[in-house]
Amino acid sequence: MTFSDIKLRVTLKKVSDSLDLSKKECTKILDYDKINESLVIRTPKKEDFIVINKDGGKKPLKRLMTDNKIDLRKRDSWPVICDGDEVVWAIGIRYSENYKVSEKTKRIVIIDIL
Repeated sequence: MTFSDIKLRVTLKKVSDSLDLSKKECTKILDYDKINESLVIRTPKKEDFIVINKDGGKKPLKRLMTDNKIDLRKRDSWPVICDGDEVVWAIGIRYSENYKVSEKTKRIVIIDIL
């Protein structure tokens, strides 16, 4: 996957009872109010990490890509969505625990890969 392969649709909504939170590889639903800056799509930086559990445990993005057997030649151009310097979603691999929807969530952002 590279930037040229990606088209995104981003939708902002209020939480409703009919919200489908089932896991989908090409769609991520984030808690809008947990976003501190603005979401940007970029390539990985050497120091990038992703939060992997509710206790704030982190994993370097490089290791996450190794664990998921992402081809070495593709890693530098792999698209990631970030909130400032924090990785929100390594597209197609994993998204951060920091942005997951909870019972306190009032507004959501839905990101679809088209």
